[in-house]
Amino acid sequence: MKPGSQALKRTRFDVVVIGGGPAGMMAASKAADTGATVLLLEKNPILGKKLLITGGGRCNVTNNKPVVREMLSQYRSEGKFLFSTFMQHGVAESMEWFASRNVALKEENEGRLFPESNSAQTIRDTLAEDLKQQQVYVQTNAAVTKIEQQAGNFHVTVQSGEVFQGKSCVVGTGGSARPETGSTGEGFRWLKSMGHTIKENSFALVPLTLHTQWTQKLSGITIPHCKITIVVDGQKHSAVKGKLLFTHVGVTGPTILNMSKTVGELLSCGYVAGRLISRSRLSTDE
Repeated sequence: MKPGSQALKRTRFDVVVIGGGPAGMMAASKAADTGATVLLLEKNPILGKKLLITGGGRCNVTNNKPVVREMLSQYRSEGKFLFSTFMQHGVAESMEWFASRNVALKEENEGRLFPESNSAQTIRDTLAEDLKQQQVYVQTNAAVTKIEQQAGNFHVTVQSGEVFQGKSCVVGTGGSARPETGSTGEGFRWLKSMGHTIKENSFALVPLTLHTQWTQKLSGITIPHCKITIVVDGQKHSAVKGKLLFTHVGVTGPTILNMSKTVGELLSCGYVAGRLISRSRLSTDE
């Protein structure tokens, strides 16, 4: 049975990767590159479903910050945890990986890197093609229901009842940001059941919900250049400039996503949503 086929005759592998997003695809490819036999399980009919809608369908691959310490400074307290990972494979390595596969990237505002094709499909297809080249076995429509560790091996059960075994298991299922794409957070539940400690989410890179009627009336309107200021207890806390998009529930856009971590930290300091919004204001200065 050829790698990539939807019907598998074998059930034992060196590595079983759960989740066919960019992290799972890259992990599977890298594992296979070491000579391991690898199975990639994905619950959706296709790989990279969420990837295809990132960056407005264009896919913001990474940011042009090849100096690891400079890149990690953007992650604040989490930077220390990520240091080892980025030292092994950082922005420079990602850019080199795509360049070696003839994917040209272009730089836009704030160092954001997109494929020159302006299509997330380019990134998805490149990752999927690499799986074929590395002879990774791929099983789609395979929603995992359980992970167990027995006699040194991982037993991964999918919805059909099939059980796959791996000497190692990589959980790359992502968080719960877009449930409609398959990101429902079940990976955290599996890991917790196996004894892992799960830290509560520190939300970042998310839209903001507002309880103001005037913003709802502006749903669909984009302001390409504006300044957004957070005011807490009558004092200016911080401000950012960039693009803003009004939605039916609040605001989003690159600028909002970038400042969402700051808002989350304020909420964690004791501000309930209603109070924070009532004490803050959005100002748009051209």
